[in-house]
Amino acid sequence: MIRDEIVEEVRRVRLQIEKERKRKGQSFAEYVLELQKKYPGKLVNRGPHRLYRSAGEANTRKVAEPATAWTTSKKKKRRKSS
Repeated sequence: MIRDEIVEEVRRVRLQIEKERKRKGQSFAEYVLELQKKYPGKLVNRGPHRLYRSAGEANTRKVAEPATAWTTSKKKKRRKSS
């Protein structure tokens, strides 16, 4: 098994937090929920996604085409309604 220093550090910090919370009578899960409520803007939720496509599935990902000088200069300007 490969040793990963980052994973080891995360586990070490988690254990340290668990010990501190246990002394205060709070579980690690309660502490994490408290932090999520305290800092809602820093919570990342990417949602579920498939890792692989099936063999018969076509590439349906659409890529936007870059704007050209023609498409940007030919846009109609809106007039203000009085």
